[in-house]
Amino acid sequence: MALHAQASLSRRGLLSAAAAACLPLPALATAIYTPHELRQAYRREVRQRLDVPPEEVRVYGGVSELQLFSGRQELLAPQYLLVVDRNPHVQAAFLFWRLVPGSYELVGASPVSTGRDPASAVDAVRGLLEEVVAADGACPTAVPRPCRSSDLRVYDFGWPRGHARSARRDLRVRVRGADGAAARQLGRPCAEDCILLPASLVMFLDEYGVLDEGSARPQRHVLPFRGRHLLVVDSERDERPGWSPPPLA
Repeated sequence: MALHAQASLSRRGLLSAAAAACLPLPALATAIYTPHELRQAYRREVRQRLDVPPEEVRVYGGVSELQLFSGRQELLAPQYLLVVDRNPHVQAAFLFWRLVPGSYELVGASPVSTGRDPASAVDAVRGLLEEVVAADGACPTAVPRPCRSSDLRVYDFGWPRGHARSARRDLRVRVRGADGAAARQLGRPCAEDCILLPASLVMFLDEYGVLDEGSARPQRHVLPFRGRHLLVVDSERDERPGWSPPPLA
């Protein structure tokens, strides 16, 4: 146990040192968040969380890697990755730290609500999406009411550039925070043309800039290896796992 803890601390130290070498000098005066510190922050700040067993974490790492492979999509650089299982019996989001292909370390998991119309292009999407627009404030009036949020950030994802399906550049998958009555629907597919996350999770992603790689947005924290991708998978389960309880409402 002591050797394992020592190895874990050593790995975090090496990660911090490597990250510091890549940062501009003014940033070195600020605390650097490693996956370990980010996981602790997730537990403190995200109110709706799922307790996913270690064996299930490994399963979802494999499902995610298989989805990338089957879609001929690659993520070569270390980064944080938001994975959503759209399966109606699961409806969960997993924030992973992906150091190398096949290596998935869970930062945290929470219930979500995906689309309820399988015929919709947005609700049927599966694969790797890239953040193309990040907007603050109110949603456009054309966005269905269940997806609206007056004061939470909105994430906008589309097909990555150069992807085989990039001709459908009009496809957008919006990821928003669910508050009020919508928050009680998390855990079942009831959203309309968007993906709903717990409001506290959207605030967490925004606060630490977890998905802001390449963004010009000012950052409050130093987080090396930020991501910018959403991976939508379907675990094809036919029953609800015990760690993902149904919503009470």
